[in-house]
Amino acid sequence: MVKLMRKKAITVIGSGIIGICCALKLQSEGYKVLLIDKNEPASGCTSGNAGHFATEQIFPLANKEILKQLPKILLNPKGPLTIKSNYIYKIAPWMIRFLLATRDQTFQKGTQALRNLNEAAMAAYEPLLKMAKLENLVKNKGYLLAFEGANANRLAQKETKTLEPYDIKTQLLNGHEINEMEPLLKNCEAALYFPEISHTTDPYKLALGLFNHFISIGGIFEKHEIIDLHSNSDKSIDLLTQSKTIKTEYLLIAAGAFSQKLLDKLSIKTPLDTERGYHLMVNQSNLLNRPVAFAQRKFIITPMSEGTRLAGTVEFAGLENQPNWRRAEMLLDHALHFLKPLKNVDRQDCQKWMGFRPSFPDSLPVIDRCQNNENLFFCFGHQHMGLTQAAISAELMVDLINGRETQFELSPYSIQRF
Repeated sequence: MVKLMRKKAITVIGSGIIGICCALKLQSEGYKVLLIDKNEPASGCTSGNAGHFATEQIFPLANKEILKQLPKILLNPKGPLTIKSNYIYKIAPWMIRFLLATRDQTFQKGTQALRNLNEAAMAAYEPLLKMAKLENLVKNKGYLLAFEGANANRLAQKETKTLEPYDIKTQLLNGHEINEMEPLLKNCEAALYFPEISHTTDPYKLALGLFNHFISIGGIFEKHEIIDLHSNSDKSIDLLTQSKTIKTEYLLIAAGAFSQKLLDKLSIKTPLDTERGYHLMVNQSNLLNRPVAFAQRKFIITPMSEGTRLAGTVEFAGLENQPNWRRAEMLLDHALHFLKPLKNVDRQDCQKWMGFRPSFPDSLPVIDRCQNNENLFFCFGHQHMGLTQAAISAELMVDLINGRETQFELSPYSIQRF
């Protein structure tokens, strides 16, 4: 394995939370880092996520339980998953791989791989937050997973038993105990409290703060759209933009949902697709003390510094279709069932957002080096776990680039697994 020496120059494509953490980590270790994006830093999916460091979510989305629920989910116009009609043909190969990933052995391996990332996630963030003086943006108040209806307690107990073998701390709450923690909640008959889960009150400010620290220690950002990529015989890579050609000795692709468009230029194929996520920002603060997710409806409400964020839903519609803003608006319909003060909200005052989550059928990212060019690296495909796994992915990536032993085996995240 080739080891990069100190002060080597490296280019990172993608200024979402993954690319920012990788760039900051590399720059802090002595590399000369150029960060490139066609958009402003932290302006994509990073800015609009739910702010929940979801370290408890260790199970791949491809599982036998979701297969049983899939027909019902797809037929529900307000359900957590929809596929745009003009995208059904395009997503079909991805869906076939998704179905294959539900096999027991694949699911168990995926669970262990996600667990490895999530168990190390917050410890990896600590030095980055400390160096950028951003600790105040992360709150350690836990998280509630709420259940509704007559079967609420049974479903909550089932979830507890599912998590027991994995040492994830939970506490089963009844309706009265829920209201002691969150007085403004209603219609929640049972919940699991996860005391060790954190959230950020402003994911955009958090990512932008890390980016600004990257700049302050000598990192460089340039706004370019990459028109083409060429891998040269000496392993260097040419990045063609509209205004110039950038020659880089080492390249890290961390462009999220747009990574496959870059890989296409290098004739590298992966089954990366896009889960379009939506949020609705309500201009009311102090409604909750911590994030609350709703198990059956599969959405989450997070208290933010600028208001209350309703987030969730998955839409398969690719990168080109126009947003379906009804997917964002329906989040308020769900939230009205659970949060008492929202009945006074003016829908016109709510801010709608849509972002592209990069998604592989097995729910695992790619964290790897290119087999055909040892100067080319990949870190993308984190699905809805980008915020959670950004710092640990950057740590693993930098160890890989340096030729150091990584915390755990990286083969589950290999680009060759496809």
